[in-house]
Amino acid sequence: FGYPKLRLNLLIEYTDDSKETIATDTSWRITANGPIRSNNEYDGEIHDYTRKGGIHSSAILLPSHAPKEYADRSTLWNAVEMIEKQHNSQLAREIEVSIPKEIPSHLWQRMMIDFCNTNFVKQGMIADLSVHNKDPNNPHCHIMLTMRPIKENGKWGAKSRKEYVLDDNGNRIKLASGNWKSTKVDTMDWNSQDNAELWRTNWSEHCNLYLENLGHTERIDHRS
Repeated sequence: FGYPKLRLNLLIEYTDDSKETIATDTSWRITANGPIRSNNEYDGEIHDYTRKGGIHSSAILLPSHAPKEYADRSTLWNAVEMIEKQHNSQLAREIEVSIPKEIPSHLWQRMMIDFCNTNFVKQGMIADLSVHNKDPNNPHCHIMLTMRPIKENGKWGAKSRKEYVLDDNGNRIKLASGNWKSTKVDTMDWNSQDNAELWRTNWSEHCNLYLENLGHTERIDHRS
């Protein structure tokens, strides 16, 4: 059946350039940000990123009902790709956050795990995080988030569902084609643009709590 092909990437940029939704293409791998060796079940190739420099730490965080094997990065993202049937399916959402330089490096992974568990994993997403420190003046973290919910039985759930449009009398509306008029409704609110502001606010508060506990007077403001 071959590797999924798309001639463009779907990119959504917000005002701080920190959030994007990713679509498949023929050259890009969703696991490239982590220090991993990933087996591609589509073409049998091995994508080896273990020699990529600047990686401080990485982790995969799972909801309690997610299959434990998804703690393996290659298994997780191959499963994500395999479940999607459309050539232009959105596979993941990436968020990049900057870590204040005042926070010592031995705390970076713990603060990222705490943040991701509270804001993403608790909502049902799987979070794949990779902390980078190649530039000592710019420590940051890439967070890859799954787009589909996971059902209680460990299977992938639907991203959206069909909802019929009703007339003023509560009856379904039949189109000229003979089909019923319907609309697509997201099963989760993860795509809401309000989340971008919420996550930015929560990140600034999270960083400021660490800065305060470390005795620093500096604070960050998500509005800047």
